[in-house]
Amino acid sequence: MDFSLLSTSNGSTSGRNCVTVFEEQVPYSHEVIRGAIVPLVVGLFCACITWALFGVQLFRISQYRTFRSQTWLGRHVLILLLFPVVETCHLLAAFVPRSMIFCQFVANAYISVVLVVFFFQVISYFGSEEEMLSQMKGVSVVQPFCCSCTWDWCQQEFDRKRLSQFRKFTLQYSVVQPAVGFIGSVFAADGNFTPGALSFDNAYIYLQAISVVSLLLCLPSLMRFNLTTQQFINKRFRSSAKFYAIWLVLLLTNAQLLLFSIIGGAGAWHCSEIWALPTLSAWYQHFTVVYEVAVLSVFVHLYAFPSDISLDKPDSHYVTDLHSSVSDATEDQPLLAGGKSPDGNL
Repeated sequence: MDFSLLSTSNGSTSGRNCVTVFEEQVPYSHEVIRGAIVPLVVGLFCACITWALFGVQLFRISQYRTFRSQTWLGRHVLILLLFPVVETCHLLAAFVPRSMIFCQFVANAYISVVLVVFFFQVISYFGSEEEMLSQMKGVSVVQPFCCSCTWDWCQQEFDRKRLSQFRKFTLQYSVVQPAVGFIGSVFAADGNFTPGALSFDNAYIYLQAISVVSLLLCLPSLMRFNLTTQQFINKRFRSSAKFYAIWLVLLLTNAQLLLFSIIGGAGAWHCSEIWALPTLSAWYQHFTVVYEVAVLSVFVHLYAFPSDISLDKPDSHYVTDLHSSVSDATEDQPLLAGGKSPDGNL
């Protein structure tokens, strides 16, 4: 791939300054296309694959004759849309670098929406929040990376208070992240926000610190919530596969830019005639996300929404079977193990 116009090999800082106003250090789309046509075409191909897989899954969903509700259907479509929407936003940021702040804001806003949708979708697998609390009464919260912990903090019982904590720590991200993106757009309009700039006189580093703290609160809470509930959810719901896909999107689209900024600051790449160092790091991050999300979309297609059952015989007795299976659950037969989703695998 020809990156000759994107970064110099001798560390030269001729041309645009390494750190300056955002608009002065980001090239126009025709400059980027001329210098990196091959990776852009590959990225466009990845986006086409992601949208094609979304179309296939949407067609499969349209074949199901019964659904628990239109809300159930809408939630799954919103979750499926996460991957093509995020990929398109980051691809646009790569093609049109001057739009990267806006594209990142849109992508993070949609991720925030999907996070809320997924959290309440897991609760809906139990029927309602009250039924969830009733069915999981006395269950200990599962701690990630902690197999035999005897600390009191690790021996927490899943109850209304714990569910409220999971909700607050997880969903605060859906409030903080769009707010951070909006504030960043305002500062960028005033010339005080440059993606990837690790400088104390730039608003990016402070907003990124807020974003990272929010992410560190969200990811462990979401992980604990999933590990605790997944053992009681019918495997045909593919709840864990959906969780890991969403969890990785959260991680890759946020923490990765900070990593690329540190790597670029360490000298992995340098200023060029059309790029300054901070925004070049951000450009590499957007391109990397395009490839990563394409791989994740294939994973989602194969494991989160598989077509391993007949579409001609949807289960019309979902609710009855679901609640009867809960009452008969044992340690060897997890809760909801006999229940079936309205479409068999969603």
